[in-house]
Amino acid sequence: MRSLLSISLSVLLSISSVVGQVKLSEKVKVSMGKPYAVVDAPNKEYVYTGNGKVIAVKSSGKLVTVQVFDAAGSSQISSKQYKDWPKKFHPEQVVEVGSKVYFLYSVVNKGLKTWELFAREIDKETGVFGATKKLVTPTRDVTPVKRGEFMGGMSIFSGSRFGFYNSVDKSKLMVSYRLKPLSRKDKENYDELGFWIVDESLNISGGEAKMPYTEAEMNNLTFAVGGSGNGYLIAYLNETKTFELMKVSPDGTLNHYPIQIQAGLSFAELMLKEDNKGNLLFAGYYANGIEYKWNGGFVLNVNGLYFARMTQEGKVNLVRNIEFPESLISQYESERQKEKNEKREADGKLGIEDLKMREFTVNSDGSVVFFGEQYMVRNEMDWQGNSKTVYYYQDMVLTKIDKEGKVLWMKKLPKMQYGYAGRNEMGVSYSYSNGFHYIMYLDNKKNAELSLDKAPAKHKDGMGGFLTAYVVSDASGAVEKHLIFDTDDLKGKPVYQFKTSRILAGQDGTQYIEVYLKGKKDGLIKLEIQK
Repeated sequence: MRSLLSISLSVLLSISSVVGQVKLSEKVKVSMGKPYAVVDAPNKEYVYTGNGKVIAVKSSGKLVTVQVFDAAGSSQISSKQYKDWPKKFHPEQVVEVGSKVYFLYSVVNKGLKTWELFAREIDKETGVFGATKKLVTPTRDVTPVKRGEFMGGMSIFSGSRFGFYNSVDKSKLMVSYRLKPLSRKDKENYDELGFWIVDESLNISGGEAKMPYTEAEMNNLTFAVGGSGNGYLIAYLNETKTFELMKVSPDGTLNHYPIQIQAGLSFAELMLKEDNKGNLLFAGYYANGIEYKWNGGFVLNVNGLYFARMTQEGKVNLVRNIEFPESLISQYESERQKEKNEKREADGKLGIEDLKMREFTVNSDGSVVFFGEQYMVRNEMDWQGNSKTVYYYQDMVLTKIDKEGKVLWMKKLPKMQYGYAGRNEMGVSYSYSNGFHYIMYLDNKKNAELSLDKAPAKHKDGMGGFLTAYVVSDASGAVEKHLIFDTDDLKGKPVYQFKTSRILAGQDGTQYIEVYLKGKKDGLIKLEIQK
């Protein structure tokens, strides 16, 4: 009998042999500037300025470091540290509003017993902080943001009290928050929410609005801001099982309108945006019901995409219920799973498990592209009988419709990631530029030469792998897959601390990734993808 060690070595040697023969994409040019001193910080955000610069903002406690890079050569130009922050300082988010970049942070006002929101402009050329301006002072204490409470605009830093939303054209930013309830009883308490609209000069309008229903009567589903300066919220009324649009005008006035969205559907994720004609676009993946699985708890088997276009007064003028075909759902699945899918289809239960809407892109011609990713959290037993929380990031779906809601193309893109430490190196970076959709992720080395019609091997978080990209044509839906580099061998050297959250989209499909190198050095990798 061969020893476990010899079997493991054989497997590793076999994988190494295969990897050594892999041919990387000739359409992706990979370069990296001169390494620079590492900045250790739990919170890191990146902005492509559009003027040939990349800015990184990194905060750790009351130390904030701003780095400026030359986008062309990926080299560091400057690095400045800032410690002049007040007590009870909390970083919120780096945001782009119009042509400006701002660092938002909150501070406790002990006298008013609430958190206040401040902004400091970051000079796009030098990275130097400008003067501080107070944006919002809530009338009383605000509650911390809970995951899912501010869908589509949640702050990336833990402990945030504010949600942030950009309009499609980025001309406006909405700041939202929830005042601490006056009553602990949902039947008595009416949510009071902040809807403050900010422009690029930090002019602010809006106000706090008291919802017309109690917490027991309504659920807040999704927020949005329009270029016109209105803030929006779609709410679900529990008793009537209907939806309403809450509209807060620039003077803080709240109006609410019933909207005709199909009842009886369970939504995995909802998003709302205002297009360039002032219409509101409402979209979400739906399931005909919720299913319980013994090893996964309650799951949604997503049946399709629901899309509605409405006026700012909630009058729906276009509805599309786009069901996923069985052929798409079963694509890239094993033969065993395909057989299960056929049975589930016969029982009316077939769907894509826990598909979440990550983004949708509104084009100038009125067409829309929806991007979704399978994401699930499961409590599972290991071989020793211990319970573990497992995070899965799996297949992706892209769907394009025209301005009348007709499906132009629909693509399923295979991926299989799992791990035990949250997102970490898993998930994707999605961006759209000049007619192409770019989806970047880390994949198992076994999938290096896998054809697009095969089910991928599982990729375990923390094991390294190939940075991989799907490039999808917006016009035709044609898909290209590119192997970019091996994290264990980038031009002869390994890179560390790879995270998809550190991928930044530049112009015309160019991507930037900051990684850790040995010797207390970081490096900025530049990827130029040819179409």
